[in-house]
Amino acid sequence: MSASLASARSDLCRRIASRFAIALPVAFCLGLTNAAFAQDQPADGESLRIVGGEAVQEGRWTALVSVQVAPGGPDRHFCGGTVIEPGWVLTAAHCVVRRDGSIRRSDSLLVVEGTNDLRRGGRRIAVVRVIPYPNYRAGTPGQPGDLALLQLAERARVEPQALVSRSAAERVVQPAEIATVAGFGDIQPDLVPGLAQQVRPTGPQRPSDRLLQVNVPVVTVEQCRRTYGDRISNAHICAGFEQGGSDSCQGDSGGPLFMLAPGGRPVQVGVVSWGSGCAQPGRFGVYAAIGTFEGFVRQHVPNARFIEAASPHVQRPTPAPSRPNPAHPVLQAGTPSSGTPPGLIGLVSLDILPGERIPVGDAITLRVQSGATGTLMIFNIDATGRTTQLFPNRRSAPTPTAFRANAQVQPGSIVAVPGPADGFVLRARLPVGDNSIIAAIAPPGARVEDILARHANLSAIPDAESFFAELGAILEEARARLPLLDTAPEAEVRQGLALRPVRPPIPIAERRFTIIERSP
Repeated sequence: MSASLASARSDLCRRIASRFAIALPVAFCLGLTNAAFAQDQPADGESLRIVGGEAVQEGRWTALVSVQVAPGGPDRHFCGGTVIEPGWVLTAAHCVVRRDGSIRRSDSLLVVEGTNDLRRGGRRIAVVRVIPYPNYRAGTPGQPGDLALLQLAERARVEPQALVSRSAAERVVQPAEIATVAGFGDIQPDLVPGLAQQVRPTGPQRPSDRLLQVNVPVVTVEQCRRTYGDRISNAHICAGFEQGGSDSCQGDSGGPLFMLAPGGRPVQVGVVSWGSGCAQPGRFGVYAAIGTFEGFVRQHVPNARFIEAASPHVQRPTPAPSRPNPAHPVLQAGTPSSGTPPGLIGLVSLDILPGERIPVGDAITLRVQSGATGTLMIFNIDATGRTTQLFPNRRSAPTPTAFRANAQVQPGSIVAVPGPADGFVLRARLPVGDNSIIAAIAPPGARVEDILARHANLSAIPDAESFFAELGAILEEARARLPLLDTAPEAEVRQGLALRPVRPPIPIAERRFTIIERSP
């Protein structure tokens, strides 16, 4: 792509982003080259730290903190943690217990709350007391009891994270259910000789500036033991994919593993502990099971909030009917159940089959999973800047009624474009080069049908800038009518202001792929 074209495309992106009233992923505006996860790609090309993950939007996982070496700074992060009561943080024992069994001094630690970007600071709080689980022993196979509590010198201002109780864990933590892990960690394995890799904070670290998350399915204890042997007990939770590709890693230690509790609310069920490598095939991530250690937490933090088992069955959001394409495998192999992962609530995810580099003429399938209710819209911008509305389109919904209904999604909806009954095929076409695909969900009440109907013939949009300006204005108007969310905006935490509700963002996702010449 020429410098002038790249500059023009970047300018168009920023104009589109301003009209959508949210920040589009950095990769879309800057033209970075990592097709699947470029939104947080560092300038030197290093990959993301939460392996196979994506950036966390502001207002999500606000109780998650960075545990740092005092006096701290963006380069001193070494573990994660969660605020479980205004004066207490839950983290991993191996973050604070050295291999010789000695405990880190409390004045050598601090936590940073209220930010999902370490470059923008956050509020720093000193630690006055360190309490590892009493039976934890550094270097013990399986690292049982890998939890610790940090007492804070000042009260945290974020809302404390709810934890799963022992009784609720039996129903919430189920095999094949999707969990979400989040953190600022690294991807470079830090192997402890003689052990399965413990994600121990030793040696130089380059934490991710941005808070990242990834969705992984829970696996059975028996399946995990086939990998790690009898080091795995019922005090552990294992999660990941058989083929690898998504995992937590160094620097994520002590951070949270979330699942859906009764009522569909995210609850922390685990603490990042250890694993063999990061996102390696057949090597699952291992987490300390919080429910097992409920008594330890309650002993020191009586006001910690535990979610109890309110009913025999966990009530999860009912997924909407899917439009899968059986001709293509699901990108995330494995057997996760249907529904909305905790990390996708209120958001949208986008995957591209068959991958990041697609020869001219090959078929393309888009897989979108929704965590929100509204009208799904998908657009492609090719290497020349040509913009096409891929969905909704009249080839899959020829009548006005079908056109409107076809684009409606709910939390748990999975949409394949094209679907098995659609009368068209998406193919990689010239010119070769980078393409950006954007999926967004217009909230209920957004009157987008007319503007989408104008460009539903799968041809290029003549004036993309004006189109997105008009669409953005419609979305802004609809967003202004959305109910407020109780959250902790990071700017207010830093400034010490009272928390106030905020409006949710427009769900949007962007992925890049490259069209290449077909090999002779």
